[in-house]
Amino acid sequence: MGAWWSRSRPPSKEWNESRALGQAATAVDIARQEIALAVEAIHTSEEAAANAAIAGGGDPREAADRAAWWAFPSTTPKATITTPTYVAGPGALAGGTKLTPEIVLPPLHPKWIAALDRARIAGARAELELKSRAEAGQGQVVALLASTCGAGHEGLGDAGVGALAVHALAAAFVPDPFKASTSAGVTLEPWPTASGLGLLAHAAPKEGESTDALAHRVGDALGRAFLATPLPREAFLAARNETLALLSAPPKGGDLVISALGSLAPAHPSWLDPRGTLEAVAKASPELADLRLATLRRGPLRLAVVGPESAANKVARAAERWVPRRAGESRTCPVEDPGMLPKGLVHARTVKGGTGFAIAVPVDDGLRDAGPLLAALLQAKLEPELSAFVTRVEVRFLRGVGRHALVVLALAADANVDPAVARTRTLLDKIRGGGFGDDDVGLADKNVKATALTRALDPRARVVDVWVGAGKPVDAAAVRKVAGIVLVEERHQLVIAHLK
Repeated sequence: MGAWWSRSRPPSKEWNESRALGQAATAVDIARQEIALAVEAIHTSEEAAANAAIAGGGDPREAADRAAWWAFPSTTPKATITTPTYVAGPGALAGGTKLTPEIVLPPLHPKWIAALDRARIAGARAELELKSRAEAGQGQVVALLASTCGAGHEGLGDAGVGALAVHALAAAFVPDPFKASTSAGVTLEPWPTASGLGLLAHAAPKEGESTDALAHRVGDALGRAFLATPLPREAFLAARNETLALLSAPPKGGDLVISALGSLAPAHPSWLDPRGTLEAVAKASPELADLRLATLRRGPLRLAVVGPESAANKVARAAERWVPRRAGESRTCPVEDPGMLPKGLVHARTVKGGTGFAIAVPVDDGLRDAGPLLAALLQAKLEPELSAFVTRVEVRFLRGVGRHALVVLALAADANVDPAVARTRTLLDKIRGGGFGDDDVGLADKNVKATALTRALDPRARVVDVWVGAGKPVDAAAVRKVAGIVLVEERHQLVIAHLK
């Protein structure tokens, strides 16, 4: 059942007729929906029953005979579900008058019917934006439910709290295959990104389980975990410790990228890196993460489903039951204002090892679609140019909130860092001026598609692509235009690391 009772206001000592009727009507409508789902679950559809019966005939003539009998029109009336309901009022009025059903119920009846109608309408309204991809022959059902606000609510002091919350939720959900529960056997994974925070669920069918039953099981587990599970304190503390370890001792070169990205969005660091900052994560508390979860649950929610043809609607229907609903409230994200573009700077630092440099370039939201192709073009151009100076070069495009980033990371021996930086900036300026041909863009496009094809082998990557959505087609002219805008040296945040 849904999380209505856990999301309602604290009980008041004073009788509030409107609130009491609304809460009771919501509870009745939740019960009605659960009864309908239970009835559906125990009755096999005529089509499924026919297929099972016909396929059970070992001899083709027997199967044909069964099919012929099944073709006769059915005269069985469809079952209907009625919902008897009862309402109880307060035990006494302010003046001490004893109330009886004969006094309370007649005046409340029309208001109760109106409250039921409002609850039914609210319960039927879709609160999840559904995006799906039907895949014939797909055995699993894979679904991603996330807030489209992402890290948009976070500032400098609470950067990374949303990512901690979804990590804690996923860690606390331990499926029990021996428990008679619709959520048993569903694997949940955290999905913390700057532009979306949520959970990813996937499961394969159990023996004899229908596609509809599998889809309901996945949707129920996903909706309950993300929308109705209280934040587990121990899991939150474990997630915070893991994140602190990653931020304090990142992989080789990771500290350069963190520093460069932080310079692009100093007031909102998690808008480009959802993990946040070391200082903010160290101060994060379970209470703060609980508030962030409540904010995400009240905001816009998107559900992506990859699976058999009929799976998406079943997953959505099961997950919708757990959505907190508040009459009169709209689901909106905060205004995303990344602020003015920071002036390009060079940040020098000394390290014990891992010398090299990172360049972060801001990319406005309107130029986002060309980002992956421009990153692939830069990768193809930089690798041969820097091969004599660096041990590794990598160009990435990162989606953010309101603003995105193109990041160049290069690791090199201390003596080679400065020559590599000079050559990289020269090449970036050349590309900004259009120093590449259509063949270069074609090769970059081929590399982007090859990477996408490799990712597409994993259904979890495919459901992420469905959730994010496809960008607009980009040609060589668009890449030249974007390169001319974003590769201006005055926009670059350059972090150089030399030995102490």
